[in-house]
Amino acid sequence: MKNTKRVIAAVLFAAILFALLPAGIVSVSASVQATTFTERTTAPDASNKYYLHTSWGGYNSCMLVNETNGSCLPNCVGYAWGRAYEVLGSKPKLSRMDAKEWYSYNKKNGFYDYGSTPRPGSIACWGDPHQHVAFVERVEGDTMVITQSAYSGKRFSRIEGKISEIENKQKTFQGYIYVVPVVVCNHASEYTDKGYCSKCKEWLPNKQDNRTTSCVQYTVSTATFMVQHPYQYSKDAYSTVGDYKPVSLSVGTKIDVYGHVVNGFGNKWYYLKYGDKEGYVYYERLTCECKCSTSYAGEYTCTSSSYLNIHSDHSWSDDTVIGTIPSGATVKVIKSDGKYAHIIYN
Repeated sequence: MKNTKRVIAAVLFAAILFALLPAGIVSVSASVQATTFTERTTAPDASNKYYLHTSWGGYNSCMLVNETNGSCLPNCVGYAWGRAYEVLGSKPKLSRMDAKEWYSYNKKNGFYDYGSTPRPGSIACWGDPHQHVAFVERVEGDTMVITQSAYSGKRFSRIEGKISEIENKQKTFQGYIYVVPVVVCNHASEYTDKGYCSKCKEWLPNKQDNRTTSCVQYTVSTATFMVQHPYQYSKDAYSTVGDYKPVSLSVGTKIDVYGHVVNGFGNKWYYLKYGDKEGYVYYERLTCECKCSTSYAGEYTCTSSSYLNIHSDHSWSDDTVIGTIPSGATVKVIKSDGKYAHIIYN
């Protein structure tokens, strides 16, 4: 007899039906961010070892493109990998395979933090059908500067523009890999244990930004506050920050959650909108309000090209993964909201 188990709020329903991944990532404007590297404004010299293949005495072990001079350019992968090496001063732990694999490769292996907000020194990643990677040189307000190369195209190009326009130029934007640490200010020793610099009046950046444009309703399970920044843990940290006053949330309150962030200490905070305000609540204070329907009930086949993650609730986060379903496997759907499905799986 087969031993089955019930998995609550489990998988992306779209991936069962159509093998599609969720869009749900929205870019968020960043303030001016300082970095520890110098922007590249011109193409690297032909003899630059960071872009020269190892078989020609260089440092780059990506695909050899030009067999007459040993260059790994023009190629987006060879350029982004070489640029990361050039900035870090050591071999990056990035994929050297197709550009479409970079984001998932890093996410799976946990080499670098990642998210949907651009930072200087990060790698911007796009998937199929127009897969691409580029290096983010600078971020200022709602604009950024990237440098890149293109296979069978330009050896080097530098683009400055609106973040949203650059991301959406190819409709398969995946996110950013944060290869180079961002220097928020010069007073690192002044950061309090709450993640705030009293001199710069700046908060530490988040490790991950997984805010979305779609919401899921949650219920407040423990009385708490909605705060302006995902660092405001202790009672005294709930004091007013600028014109923002923390919002008291009582048990049973229904709120709309638009994804989450992971702060610099590795703690998960839900991003939500309540009344005329938006802010953050520590994830343990909320429970998911499910609106799934049994009209989707039945057996389905996983048509993902590789596997499908099983989550503990309605979310798209590594924090909630409790298992996987291989491609071709059959699952029994109990109910769904059209995006996520509750399943029974062996």
